[in-house]
Amino acid sequence: MSNTETYKDWDDSAEQYQAYFDDPSEKVSSTTVFPRILQILGNIEGKTVLDFGCSMGRFSRIMHDMGAMVTGYDLSQKAVEIANSLDIKRNIEYFSRPEDLKNNYYEIVICTMVLLCNPKTQAFQLVKDIYTYTKPGGIVGFVNTYVATLGRSFPNFYSQVPQEQKEGSPYQTRIPTPKGDLVVTDYFYTPEHLKQMFKDNKFQLQGEEIIAEQFILHILKKN
Repeated sequence: MSNTETYKDWDDSAEQYQAYFDDPSEKVSSTTVFPRILQILGNIEGKTVLDFGCSMGRFSRIMHDMGAMVTGYDLSQKAVEIANSLDIKRNIEYFSRPEDLKNNYYEIVICTMVLLCNPKTQAFQLVKDIYTYTKPGGIVGFVNTYVATLGRSFPNFYSQVPQEQKEGSPYQTRIPTPKGDLVVTDYFYTPEHLKQMFKDNKFQLQGEEIIAEQFILHILKKN
């Protein structure tokens, strides 16, 4: 899939994705996963933070309100437009062009459920790009689906088992929203493959943790 097709896919699904998070029912990513990331990060007041794959800015807003200097990036221009419309009174910068991001600048980068949306070559490049954006000594948190749970049904989504369980194999994830099911293509990456990808891009692994059964969190450091 080309980058142009990917941008269009996420632009086309932006309203469904917004409806998913506007739904008042609890989402494990908001109630469990993100709070755990914040717990690990500690005090972020005054820190430069990049929310890579920010969508409509739900996590960006939380970190801004905790005192961080937040930049949100998402390849969906429509998602960024929605984020900006929701944050008129907040000093959050939102971008949809990677060239607008700063190199060796961000003390903290979070990338939640984004890496797995990319085929192998693009996924490796994404990690490389995030390494470039991260300030030396900075901390990065990656959250992905824990592939050992594929095929199990969870309240907020269902991911199929790919036909071939090998690195980079595509599979579909179905996310119920008030505006109909959002169906996205994800890619199969084992924890071992993810860790090797991080190592190949010069990150140091600081921690690995399974959260709420279906997610895996990796905390990395750039020396």
